Amino acid sequence: MQFSGNEKAVMRELKKNSKMPIIAIAKETNLDTKTVVNIKRHLEAKEVIRQYSIVLNYKSLEIEREQILIQLNVGEKQEMKRFLSYCRFHKNILTALKIIGNYDIILTMEKLDKEKDIISELRKEFDILGYKLLKIEQVLKDTTIPYPFLQ
Repeated sequence: MQFSGNEKAVMRELKKNSKMPIIAIAKETNLDTKTVVNIKRHLEAKEVIRQYSIVLNYKSLEIEREQILIQLNVGEKQEMKRFLSYCRFHKNILTALKIIGNYDIILTMEKLDKEKDIISELRKEFDILGYKLLKIEQVLKDTTIPYPFLQ
């Protein structure tokens, strides 16, 4: 596809900040507000712009995001329920999902770099046979903005 200089300028500003107001884009590109609105509508109609997203860089935010695969020594259903209940109320655990395979549960966790290790907390409370830690450095956050809200 061929793009005009104005279209490229608007796309460049949207790439910097997908939630940038029309007035701010117009100011940055030295274009009229109506021109920016028309360019955005045209690009959306041609499906050049489909949705708006951001990439969170956790390292620069000093946040550690991890997923941990955990193999528990659970003989009773009550112990699994207790573990899941503990996870539900832990401030750093975002999700706890039971899985099938070598591991029983996968946890998604976030903590500040300075905070203590969460796996050591879990090991004090529960009989963990093994675990595998997966560091997450970036997460793509997608937000689809319905057409009427783009004006």
